Amino acid sequence: MNYSLPFFRLSAVLTFVFNAFIMKAEAPDTVLLPHVIQYCISHEDLINNRWSELQVDEPAFVKDANGEKKATTELYFLLQKKSVRKEIGKKALAVKCDSTFMLNLRSLRIGLVGAMGRDFARAYPLKDGRYVITYYDVSKMGGASSMGVMGGLIGATMMLAATENIRSNYVCYLFTPGVNKVVRIKNDVLKELLVGHDDLFDEYSKIDRYERNFEGIILPLLKRANLFR
Repeated sequence: MNYSLPFFRLSAVLTFVFNAFIMKAEAPDTVLLPHVIQYCISHEDLINNRWSELQVDEPAFVKDANGEKKATTELYFLLQKKSVRKEIGKKALAVKCDSTFMLNLRSLRIGLVGAMGRDFARAYPLKDGRYVITYYDVSKMGGASSMGVMGGLIGATMMLAATENIRSNYVCYLFTPGVNKVVRIKNDVLKELLVGHDDLFDEYSKIDRYERNFEGIILPLLKRANLFR
């Protein structure tokens, strides 16, 4: 039995709770406009950029140097609100709030693992219409049984534990609208994405093979190649 996984999960929850209190304490009292969450139900909607809207009467965080991380955390929590889950529930393929995108892991498959998870994961739109998803290596974490097993808010907090030591274990997946299966971004898949940027792929190839396939390496390379929308 792997005793390290329950400890990892518990530490993730405790870390996130601590971070949530810190973020709450640092948030100013400024009253801001309510959120508008946009969502797509089907692949066809996503391909044709047809988004439905849902207004959530809860103020947003003020964005600062860590604005992207806060926006991601905030959208996770909004998706756990009862009113939001009732409207969007498990049916939405994609959601976005301002410039923060997330994709529903229940709708996506990878290899023999099956569904990637039971909640939403951060996604970055590419100029060619595809998306880069950042999430755990589900081949090692057991896919849907790993982080979404507890469901609801607890499942989200475990996925969210946004400390650098945990996020450093995130990897990247490539999602093509219209296709339920995703592929891990590494080696040949990355080479295809970086076509015309041989210098960047050479830089990637020189990194130790056990270290080079994490989010912290892949995303900056794609950004330097100017691939993001």
